Parts: sequence; structure tokens; C-alpha cells
Amino acid sequence: MLLCMTASPSGSGLKPPWANSHARRVGRYLLGRTLGKGGMGEVVEAWDAVLGRRVALKLLSHASAMAMLRFLNEAQLQARVDHPNVCRIFDVEVSGEVPFIAMQLVDGPTLMDAGLDPPLILQVMRTVCEAVHAAHRLNLIHRDLKPSNILLEANGRGGWTPYVCDFGLAKDLSAAEITQTHIGLGTPGFMAPEQMANGRHHQLPVGPAADIYTLGATLELPTSPRTRPRTPSPWRPGPPPRPSLRRCASSSTAACGSIRRNATPPRRRWRRTCAGTWTARSFWTGAGPGAGGSWAG
Repeated sequence: MLLCMTASPSGSGLKPPWANSHARRVGRYLLGRTLGKGGMGEVVEAWDAVLGRRVALKLLSHASAMAMLRFLNEAQLQARVDHPNVCRIFDVEVSGEVPFIAMQLVDGPTLMDAGLDPPLILQVMRTVCEAVHAAHRLNLIHRDLKPSNILLEANGRGGWTPYVCDFGLAKDLSAAEITQTHIGLGTPGFMAPEQMANGRHHQLPVGPAADIYTLGATLELPTSPRTRPRTPSPWRPGPPPRPSLRRCASSSTAACGSIRRNATPPRRRWRRTCAGTWTARSFWTGAGPGAGGSWAG
């Protein structure tokens, strides 16, 4: 899916020099440089000539009926989640010559590119869990959580404010599925086994537990020296191990990975991971089911 990318800081309330009469225009937006490209289109920095602010504009290049339906669905579901750590949607247009979504422009890197130390990653992921839980409370699941879909902005206090973006694969669990149900949706290496079209768990329903799995994979990758996550290991009965904070310091990759690799079936994942009952802090210190948490099954 097309990623929500970031631009370098330049003052969101100041009109950039490229926003002039020579700039390409889509509706009320003056287009600047390209921030990212994907199979369905591109994301560009843009200037909202009416409200006087910089935004990120996601442009759809393949305007088939199904693509436009999914595009509109993405904007509607992401806009429904009113949370300070979910990238805000400002506008959407699917009837014009160039369909677009106007969204919050985040000045900073993705979690994948930030190169944060494990303690900062844990702080960021705790906030991300709360944002994902806000979606779950609305009966929405993201289905494509990964480090490149978490944008970071410096908070001025030596830390980072994360923003969950790209709801292109999100689903309203109370509505009909847009895509055929037997098609696997997600990013290989991050998606839960029940999301895989031909996996051993593919007949299980995809629900919030799938996001919990991908949060574990997301937490693992930035702390790992590997450039790619491994494919999920076969499930083994029993709850995931609870590594101590000291063990995490010496072996963060193994500890992070245990969240997902030893909790493959949805019923064995923590039910309230995204509620903050499971947080990076409580996981590393051993808190879990029996200490304020519960399993998903």
C-alpha cells in the first residue's frame, strides 16, 4: 500500500516558496515535492490555499471503481478515529479528475528510519498501542501496522510523538468486506497468520488480535540488526514468555520477537494489548495475564 510519508520541518503556518502561480494545482491544493510513491499513486507535500496550511496529499493514480471505493473507505475509517496519535484526515475527493486525501503532514521520520534506542522505542510503542486501541473501540482494525506506518515528530522534550497512518487496509468489523475474504491482506513478515491466504490459520476470523500480533512484529524490527523480519515460527502451546527488563537490555531482539512468535493463535494473544493494560513497560517487567491483563481467547 501507499505509505504516508513525511517532510522536513519548514513551519506549517508559513506559505512555502514553491506554493506560487507556477505550482501544479489539484482543487484548492498547490502541489510541492513528492514525499513517497506506491503502486496506487503518490504522496506529495501540498499547500491548502483556502486554510493556509501545509498538508500531505495522497493522490490516487489508478482510478478504477474498486480503487476509488477502497480509497474513500481508507479516508472514512481513518477520519473516524479521533485520537491525537492517529494521523488526521482533513479532506477527501474521489469525484474529480485526480482523487486525493488531504491529511496531517508530520515533520519527522518513520519508526523504521528513526534509529531510536530500545527505551525510546518502548515509549513510542506504548503510545501507539493506545492509538490502535482507540480504533479497536470503534470496531475498526488496521491490518497493516508496521514501522513504516508509524510517523514520528520531535516533541521538543527529547522524545518523539508517534502518529499511526495509512488505513488503506483497515476494516470496519461491523461492515461487509470490500476485498474478497480469501485474499491475504497485509505486509508479509508482519501480518498475523490468520491474515495469510494459505496459512494454517487462514480460516480464523481476522479481528483485533491480528493488530496485536503486528504490534509485536513492529516492536521487534527496529530493535533487531536484521533488515527484514523473519516469517512467523510455528505455534507452540502455552503463553508467551515474560522476559525481565534486564534480559531485554541484553537481548532486546529475542524479547521483542517473543510477543508474536509464541502467541500465534489469536486466542493466546493478550486481549487488551492496545488498551495500555499491556504496555512495553509492563511486558518487559513481567506483568501480563494475572497482573491486570488477560488472554484474547
